[in-house]
Amino acid sequence: MENRSKTETLGLLELLIAILRHIRLLTVVPLAVGVIAFATAYFKPPSYTSEAILSLSESASKQAASIMSTPLVLDTVIQKQGLAKDMPLQDARDVLASRFRAKPGKDGLLWLQVSAESPAQAQTLANAVIDAWRLTTIPGAQEQAELQDRLLYVQKSLKSIEQLMTRLTSEAPSYFDGQVSRGDRGLTLVSLGELQSRYFGEAQSIPRTLQGISRDVVKQPPSLPARADPAGKANFAVLMTVATFLLLLIGVLLRHLLVRALHAPHNAATIARLRSALRSDGTPASAHAAPPGN
Repeated sequence: MENRSKTETLGLLELLIAILRHIRLLTVVPLAVGVIAFATAYFKPPSYTSEAILSLSESASKQAASIMSTPLVLDTVIQKQGLAKDMPLQDARDVLASRFRAKPGKDGLLWLQVSAESPAQAQTLANAVIDAWRLTTIPGAQEQAELQDRLLYVQKSLKSIEQLMTRLTSEAPSYFDGQVSRGDRGLTLVSLGELQSRYFGEAQSIPRTLQGISRDVVKQPPSLPARADPAGKANFAVLMTVATFLLLLIGVLLRHLLVRALHAPHNAATIARLRSALRSDGTPASAHAAPPGN
């Protein structure tokens, strides 16, 4: 038990010695990386974020947030804003998608944030994203034709119902020659009224469906940012410094453990077998040597 404790203590001391031997590497390199990261973030152009709020149903807001990040919306914005002039289309999609975030809320509100290098550009891109999304809500050609046919049918039905109701309410009872009682006429008027109300609702909703979602859903238009976004230069530099230090520390420890394992007496036989396996392909050892003059 005592020998085991001494072995563990010696192992920890060896690790500490290995770290101290590379202390310059573990301090200078991370600090240099941190300085470079801070300088990169410092000279990076400022970013401005425009915010907008859309009022939709809860399901519609989730669907809108998903569609906004698809090529259906991205390509329209890229084409209208000329964002793919100096880069491939896919790269332009990636850049644009990284500049905005659509977050649906529980109450059906959709929060849209779009970033750009200037306040006006951020506001313009936010409006372009909203307009491009609205275009996706317009029905396709086949659906539009079906809706227009349905609208014509509903309008004709409304005229027929109106004419029939006028006759039922204005004509004298003798006009029906006793074929329809007063009670039946009342029930017929009630049924026609319900049918008229349903058709009237369709006549109002179909034109709105044909036009897609209107811009009235935009409760807060895209704002014009008054100040740049916080850059977070210090946080970025600290993060890069710590990450570099951890990677170097892991590398130093792994190297120490590997060297220790290679020089351990009880691993000599294993290392010899490993070397033999590497040469077991039948190639003479002299063949592995570099030719003279190289």
